[in-house]
Amino acid sequence: MIWVVPLTALAVGLLLGGLLMRTGRVALFVALALGLFGIGAWMIVEGRAAEDGWTGIGYAVSALLMAAPCLVGMLAGGALGQWRRRVAALRRAGLEASGGPR
Repeated sequence: MIWVVPLTALAVGLLLGGLLMRTGRVALFVALALGLFGIGAWMIVEGRAAEDGWTGIGYAVSALLMAAPCLVGMLAGGALGQWRRRVAALRRAGLEASGGPR
């Protein structure tokens, strides 16, 4: 059960990042990635500032099991989406992905 939440967050980030970069919405991708980073950092800061130890652990677990996998998935999906976008542009231009003519 502990693997369901991180894997779901990773899959959501992977799909979202791939779709955004594949369609060329780079500004939205960057904004969402920075937002996820900010949410994770906020959770860690709030966890360290919490007076109750269990609350701090809850914030850290939320950051590590939800925000971090989603951010990693989004960055990986963005890289794959950008690569697929470039390969498609090369094919439309009549070139192979290796850079030479067909």
